[in-house]
Amino acid sequence: IDTTAYNRPSWRQPIYQPEVYGPAIVFSRVSLNFITPYDSVSLQNTQGTYAMRDKLFVGQGGRFDWRSAGLSPDSVYYELDKYNFKTTQPVFKAEQGKLLYKGRLPGFTPGVLEFRSTSHRTPQAASFPRFRSYETDIKVMGIGDEHLKYTGGFGLNGPGMTSQSVSASQAMLELWGESDKRFRVVAASFGFKDSTISANSAKVTLYQENDSIYHPSVNFRYDRGRERVIITKDQSALRNAPFNSSFLSMDFSADQIQWDLKADSLGITTIGAGNIAPMVIESTDFYNP
Repeated sequence: IDTTAYNRPSWRQPIYQPEVYGPAIVFSRVSLNFITPYDSVSLQNTQGTYAMRDKLFVGQGGRFDWRSAGLSPDSVYYELDKYNFKTTQPVFKAEQGKLLYKGRLPGFTPGVLEFRSTSHRTPQAASFPRFRSYETDIKVMGIGDEHLKYTGGFGLNGPGMTSQSVSASQAMLELWGESDKRFRVVAASFGFKDSTISANSAKVTLYQENDSIYHPSVNFRYDRGRERVIITKDQSALRNAPFNSSFLSMDFSADQIQWDLKADSLGITTIGAGNIAPMVIESTDFYNP
């Protein structure tokens, strides 16, 4: 028994297309235009068969770009393998293909393409086309220097870059100083912008000399240009969980932490009525003065 196919990753498995029945039109080369009140996009230089009875297009090959989301069609595009979709709605999905994003990815990256025409006021506000990588060890370029280490997938929601992969695996971001680690963040999704990296409901550990501060679920934002970290409460079930300081062996409550990485201290804030709120500190050694 040939088990070769079973040992291949999912994006290299054989693709089985639906059968075409009844009258059909065969296109040896065609560009498909999707025009709605919100979008005008094109799947270029593809080939396939249109099943007139089932209103189904079964195709192979072609290129789909992100110009509808304001990105250059020469710099960001997806090359399709086999695919199919119903022509009654401006929606389609390609399970196998590769994305090229010049300046961000080192080469073609296997993943899933999804397009759905939805309302958006500007190209920059578009949430489609979407891409999710199959691999979770993508080298994303242009998000930092050699001190910033990222491990995770790569995704696009319209023009917005994320860490999302097909497997929905968590991604990790670490910043190193000259000789020690500064922070470690683990999250289901990171958002990458020109000068900032953010994540919601993230596990965050801050390192400062012999101490570390940890929280299991907070909102995280790192401003690379200003070298500043801002941590705020999220909306998860763990939002009221305390921070833990390993060196001082204590837990403490906080609504926000701001850390200038060039400074030797950080700011801890609690917010309450009248801008006055108590900070609760609990020692794990049960210190009693």
